[in-house]
Order: sequence, then structure tokens, then C-alpha cells
Amino acid sequence: MIPNLNFYDIYGYLIPGLTLAIVLRLPYGLITGRWPESSWTSALIAVVIGYVLGHLVQILARNALPSETMDGRYPSEALLDQDDKTLSVALKERLRTRIRELSEVDVRTDLTKSGVTDDVKAQRDDGFRYCRDALLSSKNLSYAEQMQGMYTLMDGLTIAFALGASFALGWSVSADSFQSMALLIVAVGLLATAVIAIVWSLRDKRIPAKQARWMLVSLMIAIMGAGYLMGGGKVSTPAHRVSLGAMMLVYTFAACSCYSAYKYFTKVYAQTVYRAFNLYEKPEKKL
Repeated sequence: MIPNLNFYDIYGYLIPGLTLAIVLRLPYGLITGRWPESSWTSALIAVVIGYVLGHLVQILARNALPSETMDGRYPSEALLDQDDKTLSVALKERLRTRIRELSEVDVRTDLTKSGVTDDVKAQRDDGFRYCRDALLSSKNLSYAEQMQGMYTLMDGLTIAFALGASFALGWSVSADSFQSMALLIVAVGLLATAVIAIVWSLRDKRIPAKQARWMLVSLMIAIMGAGYLMGGGKVSTPAHRVSLGAMMLVYTFAACSCYSAYKYFTKVYAQTVYRAFNLYEKPEKKL
């Protein structure tokens, strides 16, 4: 699997997974001065670990981060509002006509945000999926796929830096005392994460966002406790704590920045699909 990494493997799994591995390793290296050996074997191990961690990161990212990134709505739906100025009126009217002619789905671009009903939302979702699938079948989705890769990368990095911030926080406040309590926090956090994951793995549907966010919070608490345990006896000076606190703030800023970029690229992805479909020509049936 690893030798044949594709575009999504790299952007969706490998980079976020390696980022998580690095941000979890940095506090230990900063305080102890011990860093991994630079060799081909170490690099290969890092790639494998990063790829595996990337899958775990994406499970959280896909379920915990909202897909409704435009005022609580999907960009593919909100962009077609009459009062949304992202796409021109002429383009939206042409999209409505072409989608209706080719798929018999009416995406209703003549409605303002307040006039969009659940039925219209469903029609717009069907219309967007038709546009995307038509472009995929004609292999004209390359730029849109890049935008999809970018928002997948950004949601993965958001989770990676959020987990890293929790870990650095645990290191920064670590002490020789309260080790038993920290161990209990780790155990409870991991148990809660495992219970939520197991319960929903037995069901044939996506983890609800609320439960997925609780799973993320539980994991962050467990990782913070693990950082506290690992830092015990090692973090001994104010300079150490300042450095670790600064690291936590940097990770938090990075997580917020990546989340902002994630929302931006979800919008650009929907725009790109619609603009590309505007130039789409349905292939003629072969005799």
C-alpha cells in the first residue's frame, strides 16, 4: 500500500499523520535534547507511523469537523442562493437550466436564503452530486480534486495540531505530584474514546457530529494527561514551562488557521465544481 501512495493518501493521510507524529515528539525532544536518528530505516518507520496515524486523524476530521461551513449550510447549497454573490446571476441561471435539462433536478437558484426549504436543499444536494459525478466520469475534475485534497489536508492538520496543543499543555503543567490522577485521566479519556468508537462501529452509518466531537474531546483529555505523565520529572525549570507553553500556543494558532483554511477550501471546491460543470458537455451515446 505504501509504495503506491496516491494524491489522497498523501494529502489526506500521510501529511496529517506525520504532522501529528512530529508535534507529539517535539516536547520530548525540546526538553531532553534527544531526537530520532536520521537514517533510511527511521524515515521508513516514520512514513508508516504517519500513514497509520493519518487514518485515525481523518476519522476524527471527517466526523467531528462540520461540513456545513457557510453559516451552518453546505457550500454546494448556499452558493446557489439568489442573494449569495459568490457566483454571478447568469452563471447560476445557466447551472439551473443545464442541471435540470441533464438530470431533471431543479436546484432553484431563484430563491433567497430565507426561502430555501428542506426539499430545495435535497434537490440542490442531488444537483451538486450530479455535477461532480458527471465531471468525474468525463475526467474533467482535476482542479476541483486539488481543492478537495486541500480541504482534506486542512481538516487533518486541524485535528493534528489540536491534539498536539493538548499534549504540549500537559507537558507544560507537569509535575512529580498527582501522577495517579493523571493516569486516571488518561484511562478515562481513552475509555470514553473507545466506547464511542466501538458503539458506532457496530452501526452501519456515520458517527453523528456531536458524538464525534465528544470523542475528540475525550482523546484530547487523554493526550493531555499523557503529556503530564511524560513530563513528570523532566520539566524542571521555568524556561522549560515557558517554551512548552509557547509551543502549545503555536499549535493552537496553527489548528485555528488550518480550520479557517478548511472552511475556505470547502467553499472553493463547490465553486470549482459548478464552474467546471458550466463548461461540461454530455458525451454523445455511441451507436
